[in-house]
Amino acid sequence: GYYYTNSAVIAYGPVEDPQIAIGAVLEWGGGGANLLPLVAEIFDLYYSQNSSDLQPVSEGVLLP
Repeated sequence: GYYYTNSAVIAYGPVEDPQIAIGAVLEWGGGGANLLPLVAEIFDLYYSQNSSDLQPVSEGVLLP
């Protein structure tokens, strides 16, 4: 069943010069689609706190 599927993710970034590594397990998580948004949020928080160069971009605007 759906609720008996565990989720596991190992991620690092940035690829060229890794600064952060994340290992996460979500028991009965229902698959990676439920865990990946949490991992993405951790990356977003890490980089927003460790970079004063980041500027928000409006939704729907292409990045340079």
